[in-house]
Amino acid sequence: MTFIPTKWTTGDWIPRRGLKAWHAADTTDTGAGVDDASGNSFHLDSGIGPGNATVLTADVINGLPGLYFSGVDVPPPLRSNQGNVTLRHAFVVAAYEDAAFPSGEPGYAGLLSGITTGDLLVGNPSSTKFFDLNLETFGTYSYRRRDMAFNENNMQASFNDSISVFEVSISSGVTFDDIQVGMHRNAGSTRRWKGFFVEQMLYDRVLADFERHQVYEYLAMKYRLWKRDKSDLDVFPFQPNWARSLTADKVVLASRSVSGATKARSKSAAKKSFEASFEDRLAEEYDAAYAFWDQKYPGTSFIYRDDAFSPARDTEVLFTSPFPQQQAGYNQINYALQFLEV
Repeated sequence: MTFIPTKWTTGDWIPRRGLKAWHAADTTDTGAGVDDASGNSFHLDSGIGPGNATVLTADVINGLPGLYFSGVDVPPPLRSNQGNVTLRHAFVVAAYEDAAFPSGEPGYAGLLSGITTGDLLVGNPSSTKFFDLNLETFGTYSYRRRDMAFNENNMQASFNDSISVFEVSISSGVTFDDIQVGMHRNAGSTRRWKGFFVEQMLYDRVLADFERHQVYEYLAMKYRLWKRDKSDLDVFPFQPNWARSLTADKVVLASRSVSGATKARSKSAAKKSFEASFEDRLAEEYDAAYAFWDQKYPGTSFIYRDDAFSPARDTEVLFTSPFPQQQAGYNQINYALQFLEV
């Protein structure tokens, strides 16, 4: 295999402290393996040449490739040979090909596990969920898909090749004897993943909320993968500069009688409008914000998550303006957005 550094793996996009392994399909020219971009040598290898390896497929998401697993003996899983590692936080970009995990042994489709010990993301047969591994008994546990939280007995996966982000954190950690992608441990010809694997970032510590936000910003810029809220609406991925304008108003009918008395009544509920400025941003952020605006404007609602409040407040909104941009310098772009509460 050949490691191909990209701007995504060489740039300061994601938290590096505690990053034990980082595998991305766009850093290899072959499906036979993926080098570890973290620098910790957890390189993934199929053990065979490209002819029978996972298929490196072009343009899986946002023009970037993915590694395809067929769900049967060939290709084999990708595994490292570096030894034990304890994982406490994982972000995996992938999808299952079919509409649900199949019944029986193939339904225990292994996306991320150890080779003989350690489990994290394994399918639950005849369902659309990952298997409940009862990991909450080992510490504070969290599972999210695109940042939307699910209880451990309802860890919804993603199907029909709809690439998503699976996030798992567990305070006590799960120890793997090594890292394996594409099969549940040493299951032989069964328990194989079927579908695309695109990228994963594996940490030996639980990230803080602002660090998680960094990861999701990176995934938004690279893959156009947006966070989602509990109503399954997309969340705008970036935060504006602190000096942002918020106005509340309502439609009011007023009249004045002959005696001079004024009467007024509301014709609508109060609604908020936002004017958000984003200054000195990278071109990658601008491109992603533009893509989000293009998807939603003018009539599709989304969530504006306002971190000016603690906890952050979500508001369902619509874009109400064009997308102005001003070049401030090399890789320094200013843009502004206006949106109105639905």
